[in-house]
Amino acid sequence: MSGKLTPPELRQLAAVHAERPDWAARDTVRVLAKDVSVSAISNADLDWLKQQYRLMQTGFDPHMLRRVAWLCLEPTARPLVDYITAGRHGPGAEVAVADEHAGLSAVFDEGEIRALQTRAGFVVVRHIDI
Repeated sequence: MSGKLTPPELRQLAAVHAERPDWAARDTVRVLAKDVSVSAISNADLDWLKQQYRLMQTGFDPHMLRRVAWLCLEPTARPLVDYITAGRHGPGAEVAVADEHAGLSAVFDEGEIRALQTRAGFVVVRHIDI
C-alpha cells in the first residue's frame, strides 16, 4: 500500500477480498510503502475491517495454517499495523510484523524472504491500488 489510505479504500479492499474468498485461505504479505499515509484511518475503521475478514474466514478448515506478514516500511503506519494484528496469532494464522524483510523470519524461511525481496516466483493475482 502506498499513498494516502482512506476508509473508502479499506472498504474497497474488503470488497475485493469478498469477491475471492479463496484468498482468505492463502499466505499473505502486505507491504506498507515508505510513502503510505494512514492519518485518515481510525481504530473504528480497523475494527470494521477486522470484522469483515473474520466473516470471510468463517468455515475454513481449523487445521489449516496461514502465514500473514506485514512489512511496514513507514514508521508512522506501525501503530495501525500493530492494532490490526493484535490477537491474530492462533489457530489458523501465524502473523509476523516487521520493519524490514529480515524481520519476517518468524513465518518465512530465508529463501522465501529472498523471493519476497526480489519478487522472484511471485505471480500478481490482483494488484490493489490504494
